[in-house]
Amino acid sequence: MLTRLKALEKAGSPIRVGIAGAGAMGRGIVAAVHRTPGMRVAWVTDLFPERASEALAACRTYEDSTCSMGFAGVTIFQE
Repeated sequence: MLTRLKALEKAGSPIRVGIAGAGAMGRGIVAAVHRTPGMRVAWVTDLFPERASEALAACRTYEDSTCSMGFAGVTIFQE
């Protein structure tokens, strides 16, 4: 699978992942996606906007970041 993900990365066609819930598990998933070649976080949403914002703080440190945040189940920024 890693070989296929690296091929997607090289082709500039990563898998875009949306994450609903930015608690401890959601933040862990955001971090895991950023460590995985061929995958990018497209959006994060949470009932508490500050949680979505905190979860995205890490992905916004990457120069190719395409992350956005949302609240109350509604995405407010999207790629």
